[in-house]
Amino acid sequence: EGPNFSPGSSTTKMRRAIGAPELPPSLCRPARAPLRQPFPRAFATTAMPTPSTSPSPSPFLPTRIVAPIDRSSEIFQANLAKMTSICEQHRALVSQIAFGGGETARKRHTSRKKMLCRDRIDALVDPGAPFLELSQLAGHDLYEDIVPCGGIVTGIGPIGGGGAGGER
Repeated sequence: EGPNFSPGSSTTKMRRAIGAPELPPSLCRPARAPLRQPFPRAFATTAMPTPSTSPSPSPFLPTRIVAPIDRSSEIFQANLAKMTSICEQHRALVSQIAFGGGETARKRHTSRKKMLCRDRIDALVDPGAPFLELSQLAGHDLYEDIVPCGGIVTGIGPIGGGGAGGER
């Protein structure tokens, strides 16, 4: 679609302001319909009533849906065991990645009196403050060689007493 040349459009007003000739109606397309208004506030703040809902602590949040879960069922126990196994594998992989590029590379780096990257981050971030590391699995299983974190360490943490974004 091209510009809107309907009589009330900003393009038409601009054309008039610069003294451009009026366009014949055959070249004008009709004005666009106004955008739909968002849901009324009542819709946005309440969920559809169901028998298994509990009241919301805030009028701005939808009601909490409570689902009956049988923690003793075989399906739940099988899912729990599988998820626990996956989480343990993930934690082991992340801790291996956080270790860095291997013992030889670490010794070579520290023998040159250089700090390892996570040690530099620990020294940079405020003492005792959390550091949320991102992209720990970047490049995992993409290369023949092991490349922890894809060769970079990214994350969010407070520096100099500011918030995570650096504001003071």
